[in-house]
Amino acid sequence: MKIRHLTLALASALLTACAGDSPSEPKAPVPSALTSVSVPTLSAVAGTAVTTKPSVKVATSTGAGVPGVTVTFSVTSGGGAVTGGTVVTDASGIATVGSWTLGATVGANALAATTSALPGVVVTFIAIGSIGAPASISFSRDSLLLDQWGDTASVSVTVRDANNNVVSVPTLTWSSGNTAVTTITNGFATSVRTGRTLAQVSATAGSFPTIQATIPVRVVSQRNLACTAPVAPSRGAAAPVATYNEYEIQNALSVPSWDGARSIPFDFDNDGDDDVVRFEYSFPFSTVYSGTIKVFKNDGGILRDSSSVYAPAGVIPDHPRDFEVVDFDGNGFDELLLIQHGFDAPPYPGAPNIMLRLQSGVLGNVASSRFPGMSSSGFSHGSATADIDCDGDVDVMELQLTPAVGNRLWINNGAGIFSNGTSARAPLLAGLAGQRWQEVEFIDFDNDGDPDLYLGARSGTGWNEDFLLVNDGFGNFRRSTAVQVPAPRFASAHGVNNAKAADFNGDGRLDLFLFEIPAPFSTSSVARLWLNLGNGLFTDASTAWGLPTLCGAELIEPLFVRDLNGDGWPDVIMPNGCPELGGSGILTNTGSGFSMKAFSTFVSFLNGDVATPVDLLGDGRLDIWFGERGGNPIIVRRP
Repeated sequence: MKIRHLTLALASALLTACAGDSPSEPKAPVPSALTSVSVPTLSAVAGTAVTTKPSVKVATSTGAGVPGVTVTFSVTSGGGAVTGGTVVTDASGIATVGSWTLGATVGANALAATTSALPGVVVTFIAIGSIGAPASISFSRDSLLLDQWGDTASVSVTVRDANNNVVSVPTLTWSSGNTAVTTITNGFATSVRTGRTLAQVSATAGSFPTIQATIPVRVVSQRNLACTAPVAPSRGAAAPVATYNEYEIQNALSVPSWDGARSIPFDFDNDGDDDVVRFEYSFPFSTVYSGTIKVFKNDGGILRDSSSVYAPAGVIPDHPRDFEVVDFDGNGFDELLLIQHGFDAPPYPGAPNIMLRLQSGVLGNVASSRFPGMSSSGFSHGSATADIDCDGDVDVMELQLTPAVGNRLWINNGAGIFSNGTSARAPLLAGLAGQRWQEVEFIDFDNDGDPDLYLGARSGTGWNEDFLLVNDGFGNFRRSTAVQVPAPRFASAHGVNNAKAADFNGDGRLDLFLFEIPAPFSTSSVARLWLNLGNGLFTDASTAWGLPTLCGAELIEPLFVRDLNGDGWPDVIMPNGCPELGGSGILTNTGSGFSMKAFSTFVSFLNGDVATPVDLLGDGRLDIWFGERGGNPIIVRRP
């Protein structure tokens, strides 16, 4: 029994000795640094995950990786998100985030890596979120509404990616669904004719796929609802030429003989019948303002010289070129605007325009107060009046051949006071470029209720193109290549001396009758009738309507278009007209052609070749005042 106990004691002693002889356990590595392993600056499309996952290394002071350390990845700016944000370092001391998805907004995003083993130590990763693929297109307006004939409108677009970020410089391609209605380039739409279509824009950026969007486009005949389309007059069958034989001599007025004169029907006393104001002047070459004004008051159908009572003192006419009789200020009384250019020879000094109205029992000149600047001298060569902006008052277009003065589109303020709106309303007519025309007529060629503007060329090299400018309904004029008038008869040098608009063939559209000349003071001219086709185009119907290809005289006196026989069809009074048509006379409109009736048919001893229609009795039946230059006027009247 003693031997056993000794053995156990020895074994125990040996074990104790062996235990005391073993080495001590190694110490755990101490984290000393936290550094990035992946690149610290990254990029990706906003709202998507970066392809290179951020990773960090936890290391000792000697650079050895520390395994088993918990690292936390958290978004600090940019609004993104992470997966696997809490990571334990691997055997090499490296921790990698599961994923990092950037915020939806373009710009910088920040991701911080931290560990509790190293308080206060942060590794920051920066990722730039960029624009994504175009995903949507929005327009600056819901639709485009344009007037027809070259009206313009612009639209811009904003392209965004799926995260609603703006694509700053997309590549855009524009197209029209129907180029017969409108064209569009770079978001700038130009109308052609009435209709509806869609404008399409395609957008892309870089290598991203292309997207498309459309915007409705509507082209209308009139955008200004205050403008109303004209109502076509009723017409009867064209009257036979013999109807004119009803005219009889009314009286012969005794007036002084002048080289030139222009008689204008003007009911200045507003009693319902036409009085006549006669402007007498030296023609064509005089350097002295030597004209006088004669006033013939209508007394029960008899014109009497009442100049001593009504003629304005100190008002001197000098080669009147055109005139307008209109109630400009809306008071119920007409006023007479006389456009004149002075003697027609170098140095072409011009002459002030005149505006007459009855005031204190006498016709007075109010041009300077009504048209600031109009009374200054200039070579005025044409005028026309219309309510260009459909505001209820009458505006004036004055053509000027004096560059220093320039064309003037006079805008009525409603009280008969005018301002020059040329640069803003019709910039094509401003400056030297506006000197290309010498005849003007308002014509609502498209029946939309606003007056468009015909410009007859001024004869001269390179100035041989007539224009028809389109009114947008608000009194702004533009040119449209879709609107065309026939080519000039005299191709090298073409001018227009007279032009009048009327519906000659009864189709409800306004046509143009005009006289074309090859040069000033030409010994030849041509009468032309341009019929309106209704599609922005006019056709030359001169030959078909019986007009000669050439006239052996220049028509420089006013051309009148009136219904002289009461059949509803507009006839043409041609003063000092076309010998090939029988001289001066009346072109009777049959609805499909003209029949010439010379003035000599009325009275064989006419002492002048100019005729002016007047309504002596106020009954709507037009009488005629014959004779202007160098003789006493003769009035014939239809009973």
